[in-house]
Amino acid sequence: MFFTLLKHPWLILPSVKATLRCSAAAEAHFADSHYGEGEANAYKHVLWNIFLADFSRFWLKTPKKRIFWAKKITDLHEQCFPNLPASQKMDLENNELGRKIYLKHYKDVKKSKDWEFIALKYKNEFSRLT
Repeated sequence: MFFTLLKHPWLILPSVKATLRCSAAAEAHFADSHYGEGEANAYKHVLWNIFLADFSRFWLKTPKKRIFWAKKITDLHEQCFPNLPASQKMDLENNELGRKIYLKHYKDVKKSKDWEFIALKYKNEFSRLT
């Protein structure tokens, strides 16, 4: 994953920001830890993909390129830090949901904080084990 970021140094800062913001949002909106396999973790993965796409918009001009970047980073994360098969499947499904949400709403969102509430509206669609 590190080498992918080095190939695109202009995307390092927005990617790190996306990673930190999604974890902070998961902690703020859910009482349980975002490191488990529950709702907070699902939300974190959904929001991570949204933020990766949204925070890269200055450098990646089309939604298709932004979604490609989010998928590339999150797929690499799953390869570099493998989980049990069920957990990995859950993470990949939530990553995909986040990208779908981004594509559906990116034209309407003016502030990044709004993404947190949009993602919460899809809570019933989160993939989770618990």
